[in-house]
Amino acid sequence: MKLAVFLVCYVLYIVQLHAQSTVDWVQTLGGSGEDRSEKIAVDGASNVYSIGYFRDTIGNLHSFGGADVLLTKHNADGQLLWMKQFGSIDEDKGNDIAIDKHGNIYICGEYRNGPLFYTGDSLNSAGTFDGFVAKLDTAGTILWIEAIQSAANELATAIACDTSGNVYVGGT
Repeated sequence: MKLAVFLVCYVLYIVQLHAQSTVDWVQTLGGSGEDRSEKIAVDGASNVYSIGYFRDTIGNLHSFGGADVLLTKHNADGQLLWMKQFGSIDEDKGNDIAIDKHGNIYICGEYRNGPLFYTGDSLNSAGTFDGFVAKLDTAGTILWIEAIQSAANELATAIACDTSGNVYVGGT
């Protein structure tokens, strides 16, 4: 009887182990400098979004100086759909990402020592470190972007949204 129980447990363990080790896809971007993904989020269509930063170049993007924020979207099969860049002349970092029920993307991060440049526009800087929060649609178009700033240092490190469309940002 003990042998039968052992065999059943062993078979269940192997089945569970195999189910947990399945990988659907792996994607690397690999720019010329350091690249880092800080957080990921998945929308209702299984698209995978990643926020972090890159240095130097990645794909056809070139940093404005130091590290720039990098936002990516991959489809459910792992194909890269787009990359977006936000950057200043210094060190910038994308810290967190959230997706609402409509598929809108919310990101937050920090920029340093100068305006934050993005898609032909920029946010002014008020101190050494400033935070930002942005909303983008599923195509990566910026719907709005706001600075979190004063003469002191601000960092936006966490973001969440609720079903009513409210956005919450945490940091220092």
